[in-house]
Amino acid sequence: EPGQNKNGTDVHMILTDGFVHEQLTDEDRLDMGQITISDDGQRLYYNGFENGIYYDIDSGMEKTDSEIAVRGEVYHTVLSPDEDYFAYTKVDDTSEQGTFIYELFLKNVSSGDSKRLTDYNSNVVSPVFFHQEDRLALLAN
Repeated sequence: EPGQNKNGTDVHMILTDGFVHEQLTDEDRLDMGQITISDDGQRLYYNGFENGIYYDIDSGMEKTDSEIAVRGEVYHTVLSPDEDYFAYTKVDDTSEQGTFIYELFLKNVSSGDSKRLTDYNSNVVSPVFFHQEDRLALLAN
């Protein structure tokens, strides 16, 4: 049935009228998360244990040679509107209670350099870029 998945996660497309469903990938990934679309609308970026994966709209194929790839497990990924930066969270430490602490990082896509932006010693999630500004909003607890 359209709009349903069997095992892992895949990328799906649906028209806003709810009538047309299309499954774009058939990878059944157990680790797929957060999806971001490129400014030109030609790439759908998503992350997981193999981050930097994207779906190329023109070829209809999943590719792994993305310039936004970051080593290690990353979460809550988002590409800046101008595609110059890639924000993500990752485990940076462990609390005294043994829970993971997630901090916010930013990768300069051109240089490939990443830097930690937060030192909240908490869990940082859901970063978003402000439009036409060098600012991010995020949730932290």
